[in-house]
Amino acid sequence: MQQIPIGVDANDYRVTVELSGVVYVLHMKWNSEGQFWVLGIENLNEQVQLSGVKIIHTSPLLQLFHYLDVPEGEIVVTNATDRMAFVENRGQMYYVEASDLATL
Repeated sequence: MQQIPIGVDANDYRVTVELSGVVYVLHMKWNSEGQFWVLGIENLNEQVQLSGVKIIHTSPLLQLFHYLDVPEGEIVVTNATDRMAFVENRGQMYYVEASDLATL
């Protein structure tokens, strides 16, 4: 399991990360009206692969989207209860390799 560093104090930002040997750009957006984070995934050419995924505590975020050009494994978030959760290290994002999913 790989922790993804996403603790940026901003409402809209991108983080470049290597997942399963491929470099992706994770696009994080804070929805101030709904009070939740939204995830998008882009390739290095800034082409959107996935957008608008509401971050839900401990739910697999990519489970329904593996037919798209997204990482093979799974992204899971813990304690993303408010905008400052990642900045204050209360919220964490993890990537689980596809080969490790069967053991969970």
